[in-house]
Amino acid sequence: MKFSKFGQKFTQPTGISQLMDDLGDALKSDQPVNMLGGGNPTKIDAVNELFLETYKALGVDNDADVPNSSAIISMANYSNPQGDAGFIDALVGFF
Repeated sequence: MKFSKFGQKFTQPTGISQLMDDLGDALKSDQPVNMLGGGNPTKIDAVNELFLETYKALGVDNDADVPNSSAIISMANYSNPQGDAGFIDALVGFF
């Protein structure tokens, strides 16, 4: 499809979409990574322990006794631009 110059500007990658893709790719890697860019909150052990206790008290996470449980990950990491796969699967199942 051929776009006007104006339309071409909207089909080009943006800085934020490239950053979010890079952050999403880093999370998929088997290498350890400290997510300190793009406005992403850092993981602080003492804070994660408080989060963990809160999730245990709420009873929402089936692996809440694991320090890097899905509960902690969901609060400490942004999803990639396509969205969180687990959330999408749950949403599809819901509908």
